[in-house]
Amino acid sequence: MKEGREILVQFRNRWQLLLYVEAAIYALGFGFFLGSISGNPLIGALGALLAGLVSLFIRKPWIKDLERSAAYVDTRISTAG
Repeated sequence: MKEGREILVQFRNRWQLLLYVEAAIYALGFGFFLGSISGNPLIGALGALLAGLVSLFIRKPWIKDLERSAAYVDTRISTAG
């Protein structure tokens, strides 16, 4: 059976990964939108880069630590066992 710390580490890693994927999806969507509107793929690529950076700095996936993960799990799970 896994220990609680291992479960929290896996949860934190998955949470961080999903935040990075979310930022990438926003960036690709915005880049595609700008590229389609302008007709210039370079503007789309620059827009995607800018949108990805803005999204990352808003969501800050690198800040998620075990304490925040444990607090999140504790608030979402009212009863264990």
